[in-house]
Amino acid sequence: MITFINEALNEAGIREKAESIQPVSGGSISTAYFVHTSSQTYFVKWHEEAPADFF
Repeated sequence: MITFINEALNEAGIREKAESIQPVSGGSISTAYFVHTSSQTYFVKWHEEAPADFF
């Protein structure tokens, strides 16, 4: 999972690596996480088979 999160951060122009990933409850068709880097916390939604325009 952390590899995919780091790739997503990189694609979003964020040049930091995830230091920790905390699951967030409540998603119905996607999973959600708080991703902590050395300087920020991000909210990330993840859906393994999402089409390109899903989010």
